Amino acid sequence: MASRRTATSVEFINFEGIRIEYSGDGWRLLNARTFGEAALAKARLLVEKAEAVEFPIDPDRLEPPTRLEIAEYVAKKLQLRITHRRFKQR
Repeated sequence: MASRRTATSVEFINFEGIRIEYSGDGWRLLNARTFGEAALAKARLLVEKAEAVEFPIDPDRLEPPTRLEIAEYVAKKLQLRITHRRFKQR
């Protein structure tokens, strides 16, 4: 039986400790106030890279990709670690 949960948001962390989140609102930087100027510039660049990643489109697929599939693809492309997955029941 298929899972009746829908991913609402996914958190990532990179090797430098920068945390970002992907949710229905898009990509955002977490804990931005704790960074210095140089680290904040790197963090903003990471968010821009995540937004720029294109999920491959399969023409035979009927439904659009789920948020979790997109998040896992971006994590693999940008070498990020997924730290949290938040779900809601359907």
